[in-house]
Amino acid sequence: MWMWISPITTTVPSRHFIFVTKEDWRCCSFTTSEVKEIKAWPTIGTASIYFHRFYMFHTLQEFPREIVAMGCLFLAGKVSETPKKCKDIVTAAQNVFPTVYGNKNRNAFVDEIMGIERVLLQTMKFDLQVDLPYQYLIDYSKKFKLTKPEINSLVHTSWTFVNDSAFTTLCLIWEPQVIAVALLHLSITVRKVNIGLPECWWNEYIANLSNNLIDDICHKVCSSYCVSRRFRTTFPEISRHLCIWRQNGA
Repeated sequence: MWMWISPITTTVPSRHFIFVTKEDWRCCSFTTSEVKEIKAWPTIGTASIYFHRFYMFHTLQEFPREIVAMGCLFLAGKVSETPKKCKDIVTAAQNVFPTVYGNKNRNAFVDEIMGIERVLLQTMKFDLQVDLPYQYLIDYSKKFKLTKPEINSLVHTSWTFVNDSAFTTLCLIWEPQVIAVALLHLSITVRKVNIGLPECWWNEYIANLSNNLIDDICHKVCSSYCVSRRFRTTFPEISRHLCIWRQNGA
């Protein structure tokens, strides 16, 4: 029910939203900022999936993205067993964006978030369990013929890519296992690591997954970095390799 074929995403209510733009990045970064503020990183993957799924059925005109983002965080916190009180999310939002939310009535703010939570539940038909790519990164990397520090470094880079894939619509198109394979492959490529396995090492886990398809997924994630000054500053070397990789049409 929750997987879409890529062309279909051009016909949904929020088709202008679901592709990566500077405005989309700003919105998703708003969600990330809140998560960092309330120390709830385990919720971001789940919240992002809720967020993207919601706008497959609704428009931005109906529901402002900022309130939906907070509702997704509130709901995801419960599901991922890292619950946060609604008033704490309100406090985080007011601290992160004081000029926007600082003067907003707190009680009305709480009511608004709890109201959007009910709409989220109805939209997703109470089907709230999601599978994320993170554990697959760890499981798949265990077969690499590398030292433990080398594997940890590779997984760390892949983990960052998975985090940032939340700013794309990959979760609507591909299963988490496929995303994990693609972003491990991206890490291996940009770090120029020899993992000591056949080129299509993922065949053991997922059959009929072509190099072209994996590269397409990687390019979708890489394109999001075009609007991320944060990534270029934090990971300058990886960012440089990504630019070279994209220019070469890998």
